[in-house]
Amino acid sequence: MNRLGLTQFRAAPRIVRVLSLQQFLEGFVPIMALYAIMFERVGGLSFEQIGVLFSIWSLAYLVTELPSGVLADYWSRKYVIMLGGVVRSVGFAFWMLWPSFTGYAIGFSLWGCMIACTSGAIAAYLHTELDTIGQGKKYTRYFGWTMSAHWLGRLVGYGRHQH
Repeated sequence: MNRLGLTQFRAAPRIVRVLSLQQFLEGFVPIMALYAIMFERVGGLSFEQIGVLFSIWSLAYLVTELPSGVLADYWSRKYVIMLGGVVRSVGFAFWMLWPSFTGYAIGFSLWGCMIACTSGAIAAYLHTELDTIGQGKKYTRYFGWTMSAHWLGRLVGYGRHQH
């Protein structure tokens, strides 16, 4: 069994470490486990409205998946990934500044756009960068590490609320 040790991680190319951190932070949303409570108590939303918000999130993701991929291919994968983080932050700001169905809907739309910005761009960017430094054959391993970092972030974010 080949386990990931800290020494192996430190020896990985910089792009792997950076994308692993980015993926951890993308997954680490400490309030995710409390969304329904937050939207119901702070925003006064019904469970039906909360369901509509998640539908808006999914629709925004689906609608922006292709355009964000084209933008990443023709502009810059790195900058589209960064743009996704900025868009998500703006979306969360809408939640805090406008805690209503409309504010949450705008935030969910922007969050869906962020996922579209990062979904394919992360994989493509990592693959290109590894090829550039002659480590393309290790893509599968390193991509697995970045996805593991994402899910570790989610686990830590959810775990904060367990007492």
